[in-house]
Amino acid sequence: MTLTLNIINMDQLDNGESTRLVLDRHGAVIGRSPHADWSLPDPRNHVSSIHCEIDYRDGAYLLIDKSTNGTFLNNAQSRMIAPHILADGDEIVVGHYRIEARLAGAAPRPRPAAPSSSGWAGWESDAPAARPDSGWSSPSPAPQAPPQMTPPPPEPASGGWGAPPRQPT
Repeated sequence: MTLTLNIINMDQLDNGESTRLVLDRHGAVIGRSPHADWSLPDPRNHVSSIHCEIDYRDGAYLLIDKSTNGTFLNNAQSRMIAPHILADGDEIVVGHYRIEARLAGAAPRPRPAAPSSSGWAGWESDAPAARPDSGWSSPSPAPQAPPQMTPPPPEPASGGWGAPPRQPT
């Protein structure tokens, strides 16, 4: 299975590198560093030296955010918070670069459906939802404020920092 990443919002990179990265059953490091497998120049430093990593595991390409400023996926308003298995057509945003992922030699994967309001269904999409009587769907009690503690009264000064100044003799 081959993964092709294409930068879709520019025709060329300032460092002369290609706007396309092709991976065939192996991973890569993407970042600003000239030592990255795919070096994306960014004089404003929005792209981290090692911004994200793509691993090839169990027949799938896994995108892992390693950055300070975040890697964004499929027009999400918030950064990735966990590794993501890349699907054909995924759009990755790294700094000001918009990158399209294309998979060849793999059956198309349907996009995950929006989560239902009936509750979390577990780690696997085919896992049964929590039973209504399990207590997991009940709201948790509001947290209580910690008790107010008053500091102990100061010890009488016996010299040192808390002692009154010495009178000149």
